[in-house]
Amino acid sequence: MQRIRTFPPLILIFVGWMLAGCAGISTSIATPVINQTPTGTPILRFQQSGGIVALNDEWAIYADGLITLNGSPNQQIAPTRVLALRDQLLGYGFNDLDATYLPADPCCDRFTYTLTLYQDGQSHSITTIDGTEGVPAELWQSIQAVLDLLSGAGTPAP
Repeated sequence: MQRIRTFPPLILIFVGWMLAGCAGISTSIATPVINQTPTGTPILRFQQSGGIVALNDEWAIYADGLITLNGSPNQQIAPTRVLALRDQLLGYGFNDLDATYLPADPCCDRFTYTLTLYQDGQSHSITTIDGTEGVPAELWQSIQAVLDLLSGAGTPAP
């Protein structure tokens, strides 16, 4: 009859040490906590609502680079990026665009976008809905520029 060998205690300790070492590895990246309170009027407000998930989000982008989402601090970017976005929208003729570009039938799970640009104590708001005919390309470019900035794909700070 063959005897079953028992592992020496040293091997068991080594295996336990290896398993414990693997359990302590963390691959998550810490997200910085933003403890800043917005002050003053933002440079831009961007609202996106609707869609199949009934989204209803509002971002406010401040001159100091603070971005809030639904009233709570969300991210911090370089102030130069905020000014670059404002200049980009003005370059598209944002203040010369009509206040609304809406379809005759606003049905069917489409997103509604409202952009409000604040400058020199005045504001200009524009609202449109996905799929609306006759919307100037400059408005879609403005919306895309804001979405790019919010997603981190906008032009990086110098």
